[in-house]
Amino acid sequence: MRLLNKTGLYYIGISAVVCVIAGVIFYFSIQKIINEAVEENLYNEKANIIKQLKTFDSIPRFYLPSGDKLEIIPAGKNEKGKDVIRNVTIYDKSEDEDLPYAQLVFYSDVKGKTYKITISQLLLESEDLISTVVSSMFILMLALFLSLLLINLWISKKLWKPFYDTIDKLKMYQIAEGGKLNLTATNISEFEELNSVINRMTDKMYSDYVSLKKFTENAAHEIQTPLAIIKSKLEILMQHENIDGEQMKLIHSIYESSNRLSKLNQGLLLLTKIKNRQFAIANNVDMNAVIEKKLENFEDIIKIKGISIIKNLNENVKLNISPLLADILISNLLNNAIKYNVDNGKIEIILKTDRLVVSNSGLPLKIKPDSLFERFSKDNDSSESLGLGLSIVKEICDNYNFGVNYNYSNNTHEIEIKF
Repeated sequence: MRLLNKTGLYYIGISAVVCVIAGVIFYFSIQKIINEAVEENLYNEKANIIKQLKTFDSIPRFYLPSGDKLEIIPAGKNEKGKDVIRNVTIYDKSEDEDLPYAQLVFYSDVKGKTYKITISQLLLESEDLISTVVSSMFILMLALFLSLLLINLWISKKLWKPFYDTIDKLKMYQIAEGGKLNLTATNISEFEELNSVINRMTDKMYSDYVSLKKFTENAAHEIQTPLAIIKSKLEILMQHENIDGEQMKLIHSIYESSNRLSKLNQGLLLLTKIKNRQFAIANNVDMNAVIEKKLENFEDIIKIKGISIIKNLNENVKLNISPLLADILISNLLNNAIKYNVDNGKIEIILKTDRLVVSNSGLPLKIKPDSLFERFSKDNDSSESLGLGLSIVKEICDNYNFGVNYNYSNNTHEIEIKF
């Protein structure tokens, strides 16, 4: 989840909780104020009624606010007590419904008689007032909340723009091309410091890359030159007539070792070049044509081992990959399938728009499948294989973000590459 989205979620969550708590507090505060006002009105009416009762010799006609009710009845014997305020519902004939009232019940003496007096004040206006105030407050808080949220998002995007510009330029940066990143200048000290660190880091990476590239190229050249001299001298020695059989075996062993060392040097150099992305990308490499060409190259050895080829190739599979690496990828896969196959076995090649599968018959592995793509990993330590073929396949796949998997079942080895 992006930082702005996560910040927005925290902001929404905290604001929502604060708004709910503030709304509840505001509601009960308004209700308390109105209840106190109603209670004060009831006691004011009580004071007026008692004053009038003391002024007149009989119970006068009282005029109460519209909707209020007054009931004066003789109190029962020994019936007297403290003032009581309560909320009740009273049926109203004109409205044909029960309406809420606040009642004040008290007792008063008139000419030696005790009367029970009940004043009922209609609460509809109070409830309407609370409802109106709370609704208005809710709408106001919601509008304020949304406004602050939008303003926060706008400000955050504006403030974080240099950061996202830096991320985009880092995604496009190719170390093989070198050069400065030209990051966007900003007056935010943290982003400026980040850009400074990134510039120093990329400069150091490019410098190390150039040094490593030069080292591998020079090392490969310097190693290949003496190896070529050794091989040429050995070839001359093998042509001498005065060399006996034992000497010839020793010379041939040295020749094979130097040849193996030369191949090892070339394999490691290739891995380094792939890892450093030193191969140009070409568009629309026809993988079907590459497979057919490599099968022709291996045709002789395939016939010698009596291997049958099963092909299921889609003719419209074209990948954005270096032609040289595509050739190496297919060559290593087929070479591996042939080398570790059994006599009169089979190889099946499936090429689809989203994957390439190369499977071959063969004996179970003696090593863990997880280590199959590691450098110098071999199923047989005495094998003449360098153990670099599948590691080169893995490096090429990683270079182009292809997935590669190995599976073994029913005496069949299967390597699947997902494009």
